[in-house]
Amino acid sequence: MVLERSWQALRDLARLHCGQHVVVVTHGGVIQIALTRANGLPVTRYRTFPVANASQTVLGFRSDGSVAVLPGW
Repeated sequence: MVLERSWQALRDLARLHCGQHVVVVTHGGVIQIALTRANGLPVTRYRTFPVANASQTVLGFRSDGSVAVLPGW
């Protein structure tokens, strides 16, 4: 399923580049899924997070597996 693949790809990138900054360019839907997962919500709530065109979203993947949404980057 696309939802699981996209989330796993982001987590894999974070693990492979631990301690580094990584830029990922993707569609708004993938960002919505990432925000849904980062906030611990069911994937069906993805529309809770509107994503504007050409916007920037910053996530912090921690070594303990948790994810933080970093506001105001």
